[in-house]
Parts: sequence; structure tokens; C-alpha cells
Amino acid sequence: TAGAKFNASINGLNTAFSTTTDVLGVVLTGVFWDGGGDGTSWHDAANWNEDTLPANGNNVLIDVNATPTVLLSIGNVSLQKLYSNETLTIDGTGVSLTLADNSLIDTDFTVRNGATLTAAGVNGHIEAIRSVTLSASNVIASGGGQVVLNALAYHGGAQATTLRATGTGSRVNLSSINNV
Repeated sequence: TAGAKFNASINGLNTAFSTTTDVLGVVLTGVFWDGGGDGTSWHDAANWNEDTLPANGNNVLIDVNATPTVLLSIGNVSLQKLYSNETLTIDGTGVSLTLADNSLIDTDFTVRNGATLTAAGVNGHIEAIRSVTLSASNVIASGGGQVVLNALAYHGGAQATTLRATGTGSRVNLSSINNV
């Protein structure tokens, strides 16, 4: 049913999804990782279906039979939604990933070396449900966005990691933190 809601329990976490806009939106209208290039670099167009990099506002699905570590290490990427079932690392000063709608990282996830992760706007909800490592990075929820980091392992590095929520309804949820 269009706009219908259902609850999914993933590793004991209960998350509400809209069947048409959250899950199927990524699967049916997204850009898919196929790993056909170097197999690891976000910025190698050959790693994506149709050998084209995801554009701003795209829905992105990273889920293949192999077990790559996908590395985003250049520029600013702004997506509508992201679902990743492969290890994902955002790395480097000035490198950022901004998500504007419900997104799920269902694998090991790292933000390090000055990189930034942002949930933007009232629909911006990022949930990382496996191992999360932050090291000298920035995690931001803005304009009502929410970031939920489960199984967080914080590693400070030479610089501090910044966790920031700005705007009404914005929050960074660390309720499942397990190692500081």
C-alpha cells in the first residue's frame, strides 16, 4: 500500500520504514555498486552500475556478493538515501557525506581524518547498526536530522571528534555506545 508503514527488527533494533519511499525507493530508483572498477573507490565510476558516479540527490545501494571496503575519500557527496551492506569508510579532511532521507548502514562504518557525516533536514535519518568507528571526524544532525550510531567505538586520534546537533528536533543518538 502506498505510504504504508512497517517495522523491521534488524539485530534487535526496531526501525520504522515506509514501504514505498524508504526501502523500495533505494532498490528501484537507485544507483547500485557493482564493484566493476577497482572494487573499493567510491570515485571510480566503473564501480557503479552504468559506470556513472552517484549524483547529488540519488538513492544509493551498496550490497554485493563480495565483501569490499568502499572508500569515500574525495569531495562532498550529497544523497537522498543510502543503504550499505558493505564496509564503508569516509576518510579525509574536507570529505563529506550528507544524507537527506532515511538511510541505513548495516555493516562496519568508519568516519576518520577530518571527514564529515551529516543527516540533513527533518527526513534525514541515518542509522549505523554495526560497528561504528569515529576518529578525528565530524558527525552532524541538522535541521531536524537524526544520526543513530549503535555499537560505537570512539578513537580520538590526534584531533577531537565533533558530535553536533543543530536545529529543532536534531539529535545524535549514542545510546548504544560500547567503547570510548
